[in-house]
Amino acid sequence: MYALFLEMTDADYVKSKINVEPSGEAFNSDRLAQDGRPFNPLINQGAIACCSLAAPMESSSQRYQKIVNLVSSCATRSLPLNTKVFQSEARTGYQNQKISQALRNSRCIETDYDRDEGLQAYFMGCSIDVDAKELAVIGATIANKGKNPKTKKQVIEQEHAQSVCSVMMSCGMYNGAGNWMMDVGLPAKSGVSGCILAVVPGICGIALFSPKLNEHGNSVRGIEACRLLSTQLNLHVLKKKEKNSSIMGSRFSSGSQMARSTLRSAMGMTEASKPSEDRSGSVSRGKKKAWEPNV
Repeated sequence: MYALFLEMTDADYVKSKINVEPSGEAFNSDRLAQDGRPFNPLINQGAIACCSLAAPMESSSQRYQKIVNLVSSCATRSLPLNTKVFQSEARTGYQNQKISQALRNSRCIETDYDRDEGLQAYFMGCSIDVDAKELAVIGATIANKGKNPKTKKQVIEQEHAQSVCSVMMSCGMYNGAGNWMMDVGLPAKSGVSGCILAVVPGICGIALFSPKLNEHGNSVRGIEACRLLSTQLNLHVLKKKEKNSSIMGSRFSSGSQMARSTLRSAMGMTEASKPSEDRSGSVSRGKKKAWEPNV
């Protein structure tokens, strides 16, 4: 949603409407920054603002179509709307309604129409079905400066992909972002479905799904799996890489014994992926067992 907002307007306007700082609040908090802007685009208030501001005076269906077109272009296939999840969100999303009204009260959202249609578009955007493999391709597109590595299409402008990646580094793991950067050191975005999307800039995207969450709303096993992968493959963005070394060989492939062993130990072989709602922006439906890597 943040990438779409950047693509449809310009970076200066986006920054005038949405901060890029950690909130220190729960992902679904309705407390805005002192200037009335959302703290960042990767929590509910920021995502709702993106949906409300990216296509002013357009209907919720038109806004949603722009969202799903962009996400589908990153994932390399047309992604479907999970109607049951959308209906549930629209029926019970009282906290998100409260956030939307707070954004209207602060004049971040400028019209009642954009408030209402933007919120419905947000609910639909939260109800897109995507599996772990497709999510990894989305991450790879961000890692590849906005160019889908499979289709070779420039889906997101390079500068905008860099902006998305930058905010993922500081805000993508909710209030666990600091420990994540210390232990894993990769741009990432988590969702309360139990998914984690991590980006290795210039290399790949990594997607994991395991629904047990910690107090911040992040996947417990997903964090541990990413920590082990980062340590064993030397992925931390601030760590010096060995001269002439490459992580693109067999030791980093999804079929490698090391990668499988790492994720087995972190996530457990017996846990199966299943569809689950991700209120932060997507629905992840892992088709593979949770310990199998998608990179």
